[in-house]
Order: sequence, then structure tokens, then C-alpha cells
Amino acid sequence: MVSTSAGSIAAPGNPASQLRFRAPGEGWFPVAVDSLVPTPWGCRQYSLAAVDVSAPTATVTATPGPSATPRPTGTALPSATAIPPEVMFDEYEPNYDFSSAANVGVGQTIALNFNPYPAGSNEVDNDYFRLYVKVGEALKLETTGLAAGLDTNLIMYRENGEVIAGNDDCQAGQRQSCLSWKPDYTGVAYLLVGPVGTIPEAISAGARAYQLVISDVAGSGSITNGTPTPAFGQPFLGDQAGGLPWKVTPLPPTPIRLPLTATVTGEFPPSTGASRTGEVQVRAYSLIPPTLTPEPQQPVTVQLMVYYDENDNRAPDISEGVAGISVRILDSLTNRLLGQIFTDGQGHASLSVSAAGDVRLSVPYLGYTQPVKPPGKQFEIRLGALRLPSLIP
Repeated sequence: MVSTSAGSIAAPGNPASQLRFRAPGEGWFPVAVDSLVPTPWGCRQYSLAAVDVSAPTATVTATPGPSATPRPTGTALPSATAIPPEVMFDEYEPNYDFSSAANVGVGQTIALNFNPYPAGSNEVDNDYFRLYVKVGEALKLETTGLAAGLDTNLIMYRENGEVIAGNDDCQAGQRQSCLSWKPDYTGVAYLLVGPVGTIPEAISAGARAYQLVISDVAGSGSITNGTPTPAFGQPFLGDQAGGLPWKVTPLPPTPIRLPLTATVTGEFPPSTGASRTGEVQVRAYSLIPPTLTPEPQQPVTVQLMVYYDENDNRAPDISEGVAGISVRILDSLTNRLLGQIFTDGQGHASLSVSAAGDVRLSVPYLGYTQPVKPPGKQFEIRLGALRLPSLIP
């Protein structure tokens, strides 16, 4: 809590917060309330109360005199301003990139919208999701129930960030999007759902709403069973004559070596009479990208200390550790999440991952990020103490 002159008055406690202060004068005093640790949506509620605990004026003498002027009644605090429903983001936010992708599952129908996080932001909302897929499934992913004027786009990614497929419109003239895919591996895949074109104004609740349906149609005939898994670089063709709902341009056939008889000119000295003939060799090149040799995995260990330097000695002391801070390790090239942990009661966190190269340490709550090379490194994050005035005028 700070005064109008920006001087700190008191600091909150943990887990519940309480502070007392003597007002230096009449006026407004803003109160800021924040969460120290990531909190699920269902628990993000609290009550805030302000109570005048000053002692009543003592009676000095029993001699009758004029009655004391009654204390004025305190002004009630205004109630918290609720987020208007027309700009309220969906329950899966924030999920604006790969590292914050929301976990979903096959068989779900999810109610969503394109209202950005935080509420009132002017950013374009892109929704990222993370789901577990298995060989043998025939997945169908589609957007339905689009609000009037809304247009969507779907992009499917492998765990390493490689694009699997994408679709704007299920059919010409439609706005909803749909994908069909038979996973050729068991593991994690990512899905991006984004708006296309202009986004309707958030003038009412549901003005930017849509639904995401993820279903397994194996055995239903929606995707032909027994279709061989294509090799890397080849298009996946389903049961439709044109393959997937989006347009796929097949790769041209691999060139072959053919003996040809042709007139050879230019390099040979001219001859009188008939021209020279010979065999022309055509060198074949495969258009399929070669299989990349995976780089060896190396262990990377990151140790982190987060502390609030209360005595301002620029060193972590006992009881200065900050608990519950999210610590993430990301792949530097693909931004893929490799591991996550929270600081313990002493503010320590130690996380070991395997990576083919450099990784990146990220502490989202503090906006802190640092590159890390194998085999790892130790880090300290110091939160400086606020310097309070010795006397309050």
C-alpha cells in the first residue's frame, strides 16, 4: 500500500495478507493486491476489508461538558469491478503460445472465444492446445458454432514444432475449419486455432465465441482404414478423392536415368556434313528431403535461487527464499517446454533435462529469461527490498 506521494507504508504477509497503518492525512490511498504463486481459476477469489481500529477517545474528566463530536462514519470501499461478459476471455487462457498451450484430450467439445488475455487487451487472440495422440487413432478436429462473422483457421504441429497440416475452410464458402489426421506416432501434438480476417467487435457476450471438437473416428469410415502412413515429405491422402479437405499438391515423380539420342553442339568442334550424335545422361535427384541425423542428447541441469533481500546485503539469507515461483526450461530453437518446477520453501529449484543443444531458462512471473549451455548453470534472482522512511511525517 502506497501513499499519494508514492512512499511505501507497509508490506503484505503470506499466505493471507494483513497490514495496519496510521493515515498521515485525509485523502485516497490505493491498495494493490497480487498473487504470489500461480493459482487455478476456481481459486482466484478473495475478500478485501478495511476496518478502523483506532481506540476511542478516552474520557479525561467526569465534569459535564459539551458532548463530543461524533466520529464520521467511514466511507465504504467500492466493490470490485467485474470483467464485462462481452470481453471476458475463455477458461483456457492464457494459452497464446506453445509454452502456455492448454492441455486438452481426444473426445472433448470445448467452448472457447477469441477474446484476448488479459481482458481488454488489443492483441489478436491465438489459442494453442496440447493433446496426446496414439498410433491407430483417426482424429477429426473441427471448429463449430462460430459466432456471426467469425472465421477460423487450424494448424496441427508435431511435438518438435514441425507442421503436420492446416485448414482454413472445410469447404469453399464456409468459415469453419476441419482437419483429419491418422497419427504416425504416439506422443504429444499441438493445435493452433486462430481467427482469419476481421474479428467481430466484442459488443455482447458470445460475439467472438466458437467450439473446438476433437474426436476419434477410427472404425467409423470417416477416414479410410488401412491407408499406409506416408513417408516424410509426402502428402497424406484420406478417403476423399481429393485427399484431405484442404488442397494438397502431390510431389512430382522422382526423375530416372534414360538413354537419349540427341544432337550435341557447342562443346565439340564443328564438322562438315552430318552432325555428331551421342548419349545424354540425366542425373537423378530425389525431391524427398534426406532423413536428418538426430543430434545426441546432452544432460542440462539448472539450479535457481529466488530470494527477497530483506536486509539488503545482496546475498540470500535464511527465511528470504520465495516459494511457489514457476521455473521453466525451454528448447532454444523450437520453444518447446522441456521441464517445469516450482521453487520450494527456501526459494530453491533444481531441474535437469535432456537437450540436443542450448536451452532457455524462463521465470514467467518475474519476466526473467536466460540462455543456458550444457551441462548447465546456477542462477540467483534477487528481489530488492523496499526502503521505508524512518518516520512518517
